[in-house]
Amino acid sequence: MLVLIAGATGLGKSSLARVLRDHFSVASVLSTSDVREALRSLADPVDHAELFASTYKPDGVDEDLLCYFERQSWLVMRAVSAVVRRSGRGVSISIVEGTHVTPSLLEMVEEDSVRVAVLLQPSASEHRRLLVERGLRDAEKPWVRYEESFRNIRAIGTHIERTWRAVDTVPVQFIRHLNDGAPMLIRDLIRVLP
Repeated sequence: MLVLIAGATGLGKSSLARVLRDHFSVASVLSTSDVREALRSLADPVDHAELFASTYKPDGVDEDLLCYFERQSWLVMRAVSAVVRRSGRGVSISIVEGTHVTPSLLEMVEEDSVRVAVLLQPSASEHRRLLVERGLRDAEKPWVRYEESFRNIRAIGTHIERTWRAVDTVPVQFIRHLNDGAPMLIRDLIRVLP
C-alpha cells in the first residue's frame, strides 16, 4: 500500500506521516523535500533551475506560479516513483509526504492500492499562526522564510486541493484538522491492509 500525504506547507504533513509511521511500524517516510534536495545534488542548476528555485517565490522565472509548481512537482514525482518502485517490494506500507505530492505520481506508479490524504488549508490567519508556531519550534523553518511568499503558499495550497479533488481513480481523504484526520486515516488503512 502506498500512502500519499499532500497539502500546503505548514499544515502538518510530516506530523501526520510520523503518526502513521509509528502506528504501522513503517521503517521510514519519504519526504518530497528530501527528494528535491537529493535531485539538486545531481542536477545542473542551469538545466533544472526549477529544482533550485523556491517553490513559492521563483525569482527570475517568467512563468505562471502554478505552471512552475507543476513542472517542479513533476520532476520530484518522477524521482519519488523510482524510489517507491525500488523500495516498495516486500513492504506492506510506504508513506510519501510533501507539498510536491501531486496526482501526476499516480500515472508513474504501478501501485494497485494507493490512499491519499490531503490536508486542507485553514483560514489565512490560522495558516499564518501555524507557520509562525512551526518557526518557533524549528529553527530551519522560520516564519520570515515564508512571510513574503505567503500569498503564493496559499495559492499553491488551493491548487493542490483542487487537483486532488479532480481525482477519481483512488480514494482521497480531505482532512481539515490533523487531530481528527489521523485517527480516521488509520482506521481506513487498517480496514484495507492485507
